[in-house]
This record gives sequence, structure tokens and C-alpha cells, in this order.
Amino acid sequence: MDEVITAENVAEAVDSIIDKLKKSDVSNVVYFDGWEGLGASAVLRAVAERLTLGQITDPELRFEKIIHIDCSRWKSRREMQRKIAEKLEMTQAKDLIDEQDEADDINGKDESSRDVINDVGIAVNDVLMSGRFLVVFHNGSDNEIKYVTNFGLPLYQPYKGNKILWTFRGRFRLSTKIQDKVQEADVFLAAEFHNKIYGMEFQDQSHWWDILCEEAAEIASSTCSGVAKLHPTTIAKCWLYISKLNFVGRDIIDYDWAVHASNYWVCDGIIQEWEIADALQQEMWQEWDDPGLYHMMRNTDNWISTSHLISSNYGFLAASAVAQTVSSFFLAAHQIDTESKDTVELVEYFFKSKLNPAHLLQNYNDMFQHAENLRVLKLSLCTFRFASPPFLCCRGLRFLGLDNCLDLNIDAGEEVQSWNCFHGLWVLDLQYTQWVFSPQMIEEMNNVRELNVKGVKPHNLRHIWKRQHNKIQKLRVIKTIDQDYTATKDEKDPFTFTFSGMEKMEILDLSGNSTMQAFPDLSKATCLKTVTLDGCVGLDSVSDSNLPVSLEEFSLVAASEQYPKAANITKISLFGCCRLKKLILSGLPKLEELDLSGTILEKLDLDAMQAEKLNRLLLFGCLHLCAIKWSDVTKPQLDELHILSP
Repeated sequence: MDEVITAENVAEAVDSIIDKLKKSDVSNVVYFDGWEGLGASAVLRAVAERLTLGQITDPELRFEKIIHIDCSRWKSRREMQRKIAEKLEMTQAKDLIDEQDEADDINGKDESSRDVINDVGIAVNDVLMSGRFLVVFHNGSDNEIKYVTNFGLPLYQPYKGNKILWTFRGRFRLSTKIQDKVQEADVFLAAEFHNKIYGMEFQDQSHWWDILCEEAAEIASSTCSGVAKLHPTTIAKCWLYISKLNFVGRDIIDYDWAVHASNYWVCDGIIQEWEIADALQQEMWQEWDDPGLYHMMRNTDNWISTSHLISSNYGFLAASAVAQTVSSFFLAAHQIDTESKDTVELVEYFFKSKLNPAHLLQNYNDMFQHAENLRVLKLSLCTFRFASPPFLCCRGLRFLGLDNCLDLNIDAGEEVQSWNCFHGLWVLDLQYTQWVFSPQMIEEMNNVRELNVKGVKPHNLRHIWKRQHNKIQKLRVIKTIDQDYTATKDEKDPFTFTFSGMEKMEILDLSGNSTMQAFPDLSKATCLKTVTLDGCVGLDSVSDSNLPVSLEEFSLVAASEQYPKAANITKISLFGCCRLKKLILSGLPKLEELDLSGTILEKLDLDAMQAEKLNRLLLFGCLHLCAIKWSDVTKPQLDELHILSP
């Protein structure tokens, strides 16, 4: 049964929901979806707090046990059962779960597939049978929790009035598809504001903003990271940034949220600290799929994502200048055929949509003349003079992204004397844009902390690495070395020469460089934590002498959907990487020797490696190793397995 409650805020929603929890109400399972998905988690928490305070005088709302479990970051049904046992302070039940988890670790069973334990369910049932209980549950899984009796919850006891109040929502999980999975709730509740005034539809933006901040406060209160230091309004602005740009531009531009969401927040000025921005990105739901609620909030005109039409017949079609107030601007150019009837109609619509024709431009040159507050800029499929780019006047740029941009190679007279637009850059992102930066440009890039390049020829990067390599903290060089280029150990080679001096580098991603044969010397990169070599199938070996002890994560994935070729590598040594805790290896049919001695790995998956020729495995001093997944001892059929612990 679907019902809509009218509530202006969390407190009013709590009042309405509590009525559904009265003993006389026939509903055992109540689902709450919030305001278009927002605010549900905050309301559930407030319901649990109000009923737990002991100030309830209505006997209809008295519960002997209130079990509030937050599984919005879902792990498994077993973990949910653990949280139930913790809330009920059942020490023996928790010990049983620990024992079974230890056994599953040894057997290599994935955490996500671990189910409830029957004996724990029986013990929970015994505790709850004697009184009335309420379960308040934040469900972060992709499925409705069925068969609750398996968890030990005797929900349908006659005359008891036991209740479950739950939601899929939380952490900005706003996809409209997830609510379709609610099948067995007795009542499906959704909230709406008082939006009819004098017979007209009206929605007060302040109400939406308040609920958005409640959602943000939930994230801040449920984490131990630096995110807890953020004010809810800051978290709300971060979500609003993604919501607005993703909704209006996801079909025209690739934002690469997984890599850049936190970069955008910091570069735009919403958040100050990089580490906190990275942590916040991990706390938020990663689907970035919402029904466009940004327009219900507050003014977001300082964040713009738009497309621009270019005709093969008529050239550059008029565009608007970027306003002074804009801080983030994303532009994708699209070629069109203006002889097509459909396209003519599109062009007419394009011109009609411009509010101020007097401000239209005939090329990119004057687009950014007034954009003095612009901090984030990404151009996609645009053609302009690399020798004199249109954003030359933007001296406040912090993020610059160029995706598949081409050089309009024409002589325009005087050479540019000042490249101050690069001076404040923190993040430079180049994809399939062959721009050779001059020494003068690179001299201005002395604040770049993150460099991402994809599909860019290596010699185009030589000057950047040579001059700024000791300042870069995150470096991604993807699909740059191809069949036309082979890395060597020559000191003049841009790969091997510059990596050796990157003392501040924390993340290195060389994915997709399929013919790279020589692994660079990273031993002096004493801050390096993550190395990713997915698709680097030409490597012959990785030596521990080229790696620092600071390494925490290492990945080499081949023979996958993204990188279909198998790897040629025969030897990998991560010996002495005493902080290494995450290892991902797959598609390695020629691997013969693997040395993981001295690492702190807890699990090792030999099945995933597909290393049929592996004959020597060294695990000396792996004190934390508790499981090796090796379902068929003939694949690989090891000749030597060395395990020695003090």
C-alpha cells in the first residue's frame, strides 16, 4: 500500500511515521522513501532516537527492544546479523560470528556472499520472543531483505505488534530504480512538502535545501574520517555540484567523476583540504544518478555545463560568453550538418534559446574575457589555437581539462608573452590532445599536484616531467605508450628519466601502455602508495629494487574486457613492501615467479591470477596472511612454495 505524508521537515515526518508504528496498526513492515529519496535516513534515525529516549507515554508506542542498524555501506547479510547481535549486547553470538568469519577467511569465501548463522538467529530469537521490538534498518544492499526470521527476528508474533521500519536511501542514494525493488513492505511511505498555495503549485527552495542538509549531516555523523569536520552545508554543496552538472551534461561530456569529483570540489573552492575531499567522495553513493533535484534547491548558475554547435558548412555558430560569476565551466563542441532538415530545426532552437543575442560570440576567442572567477575548465572536442588559447586571460584556473581538442594551426601574429593562466593550476587533465607545452608554459606550472594524460604522445610530456616531476603527487599516464613507442632504460627516455625523481608522488597509474617493456625505477618515490599497471602486457618483470617500502596497493590486470590481451610478465617481486595490503593480479599466463615476502597481505587469490606457469611462490614473513584461494592445486602446479614465519 502506497501512502504520501505531508511534512515540511524531519520532525513532521517523524510524527507521521510514528503513527504507523503503533501497536494497533496492522502494518508490520514500513518502508520510507523520503522526499524524492532525500532525508529518509535522517528521519529513520530521528524515529529511533525519539522512541529510545524513554519519554513515550503512549503504550501503543512502547517497545522493549529498539534495534537501530545502519548498513547503508553494505557488506553482507552476515554483517547485518552481527550488528543486530551488537545492539542486543549478545557477546556469545558475536563470538560465533567471529569464528565463522575466521573459517570463511581461511576458505577464501568472499565477504559479500557470507550469509546468516542459524545458531545466532536462534539466540536472537530467544532474546526477542519475550517482548515487543522495533527494527530501524538502513539498507545499503541492492535487494530487499527477505526471510527476516533467518536473522532471528520473530516479526509476525500474534498480538505483539513487532515492527520493521526501513529504507534503501541514504548517502545521496537517489536512483528512482531502487524503489521498484520494494515488494514486501506492508506500506510504502513517501514524503512531500505543502506545495499547493492558492491553488497553484509552489515549492519553497528552502525546504529542499534543509532536507538536503539533513542528508549531508547523516554522512558527517556516520564517519570517523575528516568528513566529520565538514559542515553539512559544505557536503550539500558538493552533492549539488555533481547533481546539477551531471543532470544537464552527462550526455554531452565525460566528467570522469570517479577520478575528478574531489578535484572539482577543491578546485572550485567548495572544500579546502584534498584528503577530506577524497574521503567525502568515498562516503557518497557512487551512482551519481538522481532525478534532477538540483533545480529544487538554490541558484547553481556558477556551475555551467553546455554544448556548442559547429557546422561544417557555416563554421562556428554563435555562442554566449562565460559570465563573471561562473566558477566551473564544461563545454563540448558538436559537429552538425546544417543541410539536414532536423538540424536546421535544431539550430533555430539553439538561437531561440539564447536570452541575449547581443552577447553572442562568433568564435572562442572572447568567450572567457569576463570569466575572472573561473577555477574549473574542461573543453571537449574544441578546436582553437594552442599558441594562444581562449582561456589565456583566466588567471584563477585551478583545474584544466582538454579532451580531444585540436590545434587551429594558423599564424595569428604576435607570440604570447605571458602564460599566467597556468600559474595557479593544481590539476591538469589531457586526453587525446596533442599539445606540446613550451618551456615558458611549464615554468608557470609550478603548482601542479596532479597530472592525468591519456592517449598523448610521450615526447609531448617530456618537458612537463623534466621540470615539474618533483612536485606531482598523482600521476596517471594511460594509453600513452603504444605500438609506435617502446620505453627503454635510456636516461633520455621520458618515462624512466623522470619517474626516478618523484619524491612526492603518491599514486601512479600506467594502465593501457601495452608495449611498455621496462618498469621504471620508483625506489626514490618514498611517498608512493598505489601503482596500477592494468593492461601493461608488454612488461617482462617487476623488481622490488624499483619499488619503495611505502607501497600499499599494486594492480596488474590483463585478459579482461577492457584490456583483452594476456600479460607477458614472467616475474613479479614485491619483496620488502612491508605496507602492501592490497594486491590485484589477473591474466598472467606466463608468470613463473611471485615474491610477496614481508608484505602484510591477508588474502592471496591464485585462481584470479590465471598464472598456469607459476612454479615459485615466496611468502616469507607474511605474518598477516590467513587465506590462499587455490581451488585447483594443479593450476598452478607449484614446484616451490616457501612460507616461513617467526
